[in-house]
Amino acid sequence: HPAFNLFTGRKPPHTQDLATPYSLITNHGMTTWKGEACVISKGTDIGKRINPYDCELGDIDKAKSRILVAGNSFAATFPSGFNDLVRDDNYSVIIASSYGSSPAPSLEVDSYIDRKYQRMSDYYWSAVFPSLLKTLKPGDWVFLVSDIAYFTPLKPDASDKTRLRGLETSLTQLSHKLSERGIRLAMLHGMPYARDAQCEPVMGMRQWFNSIGKGPCNFYTKQETVNRRKPLDDVLKKLENSGKLRSEEHTSELQSPCNLVCRLLLEK
Repeated sequence: HPAFNLFTGRKPPHTQDLATPYSLITNHGMTTWKGEACVISKGTDIGKRINPYDCELGDIDKAKSRILVAGNSFAATFPSGFNDLVRDDNYSVIIASSYGSSPAPSLEVDSYIDRKYQRMSDYYWSAVFPSLLKTLKPGDWVFLVSDIAYFTPLKPDASDKTRLRGLETSLTQLSHKLSERGIRLAMLHGMPYARDAQCEPVMGMRQWFNSIGKGPCNFYTKQETVNRRKPLDDVLKKLENSGKLRSEEHTSELQSPCNLVCRLLLEK
């Protein structure tokens, strides 16, 4: 994204855009997520068919378990976050995203986004996601990865409460449909407010011309983040406590994306 960078994995090898193929060497050879073939990035992509075998890391047919990673452009940043599961634990990870999409089916996209993304989102959740879901078996996972910070604006109003209720309803319905097939649902929690900080992560580093490490970034403290996310926390914890969802944190203080996914899937 030209205005926002997201770093995933332990040591990303280089900066890449969201459609760049990503390859991983495993004990069974090279496996490649094919990037552009796996994303709905523009209006003319409506109707595009996404082949799960183009969008996998690992081997769908031989893996002991499969993970379908679905969501908006944030999902497309995650290929390197699954290295250990694919390489060491014989998992297959299928990653497909739709830029600007809603974080779950039957929801409106963020209001600041061009309305063309609503049509892309509707197509993604009504056609692409169900087709990819057919590759999963009982015991597999759907992992929702999206930017959901807009559910917790700095100054919430009544419409934001309505939006949160819509998210809860959508996740409940999706969880029910998946559970009928023995498939489990997890969701990445809201990101720290990096976009709101209006800066790149590297700008927070100490520089020779800035010895105290104070730069142009408006970083939010942990407590400010926790307080602002509380309404979203309440919804996700309610779903988690009822067994409908597994909610996972994503903060640098807690764990890397790779580690959270490993723990999410391997803990029993």
